[in-house]
This record gives sequence, C-alpha cells and structure tokens, in this order.
Amino acid sequence: MDSEAAQTENIGQFRQVMEDLWETASPLNEVLTEYDENWQEEFSWASKADEVDVDGTPIFWIEAGYVTQNRGPDRPGNQIDFPRGMNRFFGFNAPDNQPLNSVIGEVRMQTAVGDAITRNLRLGNNSMEKMSLPIPETHGFDNYDGKILVFERDGTAFNLYALENEDFSAAFGSKIANVQSMGSGRQYGIVIT
Repeated sequence: MDSEAAQTENIGQFRQVMEDLWETASPLNEVLTEYDENWQEEFSWASKADEVDVDGTPIFWIEAGYVTQNRGPDRPGNQIDFPRGMNRFFGFNAPDNQPLNSVIGEVRMQTAVGDAITRNLRLGNNSMEKMSLPIPETHGFDNYDGKILVFERDGTAFNLYALENEDFSAAFGSKIANVQSMGSGRQYGIVIT
C-alpha cells in the first residue's frame, strides 16, 4: 500500500471514530449549566478575587515548592520566599522603598508540635519577602518541600500548617480566593472563612 492510500485509510478510520463520538456525545446545552455550577463550587478561585484582599484576612496559603536548603544538604530547608506585599497579611505596612536585606517585622508562629517561635520577616536582596519557618524536625514536619503552607491568624500569632495538595483541597476547596502566581509559578491566595 502506498503512502497516499495509507493516509487516506487512516484519515477515514479517524473520521469514523470522531463521527461515532459525536453521535454518542451529550448536547452542550444539556450539560453546560451543570458543568458551570460544579465549576463555580469547586474551582472558581480566580472569580472570587475581587471580593476580598489580603489585609485583615484570617487565612493565607502559599505553595512551598522547593524550599531553600539553607540548613545544609542533609537537612530539610526552612527558608521560604513570599511575594512582595505579604507583610500586610502579617499586620505590617512595609514602605515601597523598604531597603533590601532589612527586617520588616517579627512574626510569631505556632505549629501542632513544639513551642511557639518568632521569626523575622525581611525583604531579601532579590526584592522578595523571606522568612525562616520553624525547624521542620522539631515542629512536626518532615519537610516543607512540595507542601502548601497555611497561615491562620490566631490573635497576635499565626498557626502554621504544612499540608499535602490533596489535604489542602479537601479542607479548603471552594473557599480559596484571590489566587495569584509568583514568577516561579508557585501559587498563593487566601481562604474565605
């Protein structure tokens, strides 16, 4: 069989498969409303972005991604970069001309294990806000890599959780709002309570 005949046969088979699928498909107008309702309930994070902002929000989350190995190659890292402006969630109001490599303020954090700790939130040399999180091994975490970090305001302190993606989705799913992406692709946002 020459190549033109083979192509014609392949196209004919493909066309038949597509026609069979078309015949058994549900008409769009029969499923679109249900799809829109389900999407709004579970995944419409960005559509809620204009309803709230970070100031005064009780819960903030951020994808940890790859956490800086600041404690050496054999120990899990605990230093994370936040987007510029994150300081407002923690109750600060850093000026636009904040000097690089300077402290913005102190953040008190509590985890499920270990004593509460206070860490500096600072503006790094790369113009991102940075913080050293509680040491993973002493505060109930294996590591922060690949987790979603959740900061929940609790009076003057913040409860810190490091959740797997599935656990985060199960706990907060449709309550996620104001989702944004950093230059690295890591996402962050708030939870509507």
